Amino acid sequence: MTIEMKPEIQIDTNFYRVQNIKNLTDSTFILQLPKSRFKFKAGQHISLSIAGDTGIAPFHSMVKSNPDLDYRIIHGVRYASEAYEREEYDAGRFFLCTSRDDAGDYMGRLTGCLKETEFSKNSCFYLCGNSDMIFDAMEILKEKGFDREDVNVEVHF
Repeated sequence: MTIEMKPEIQIDTNFYRVQNIKNLTDSTFILQLPKSRFKFKAGQHISLSIAGDTGIAPFHSMVKSNPDLDYRIIHGVRYASEAYEREEYDAGRFFLCTSRDDAGDYMGRLTGCLKETEFSKNSCFYLCGNSDMIFDAMEILKEKGFDREDVNVEVHF
């Protein structure tokens, strides 16, 4: 006697199929997934758990979906070659911090840049990256007088 067990959830493999891959740098890329399968809201993202992937994708969609948004992106990378799509943002709104070369707008870690930068008191922050950077940045912003509710975080690793 055999008993056939049917899974409770049927997975449509087409739902998860990558339609296109666009390489931005040697270590950064964009995956295109079926648009009709998602109810997208600016700032949302999908995590795929590939060791070492993080970035500014949630911010990209927020900026593109809100054309009148007053923003500044401070993108921290090791080498300038790891930065991508700078040309997608309004001139003067993308600021690059590089910790291992001097090809960015700021030579040093993003947290050093935060310490040296003055922010308007009505600023809110969206931090995305590794836990050490996020915790350090949150402490810096707290010292500058910003409350926890002024800071949104997305920790990757």
